[in-house]
Amino acid sequence: MLYRQTHYQLPYQLKPTDHSDHRAETESHEHPDTCEIREALGAVPMGQPGVYWLYRSKDANWHVHREGDRVEKTYSDREEALRALRLMVSRCAAYCMFVEGDDGRFTKEFFNWLPEAA
Repeated sequence: MLYRQTHYQLPYQLKPTDHSDHRAETESHEHPDTCEIREALGAVPMGQPGVYWLYRSKDANWHVHREGDRVEKTYSDREEALRALRLMVSRCAAYCMFVEGDDGRFTKEFFNWLPEAA
């Protein structure tokens, strides 16, 4: 499994995920917490692929948005929003998510995502 190093510093240590159904042409750069959620739920990643965003609005609320959806979920706490987002993507066959940090910078996490799309 290949991991692409991004231009920003990640706040966690990446480790390979062992999923026998991975295709060789996809890549993963997944947070260990997301793997743990999937395993705890016994979830099989067969849901629709998606691109997700977690960001802070000017009113200091945190928003989780899936591209293409008209509705986004709002949370007052970043950690609560991040847990909800990780639960959403745990069933996706492939995902790419952008997470805004407390410092305003975004990190990128993806699973089974095509390299040229990541």
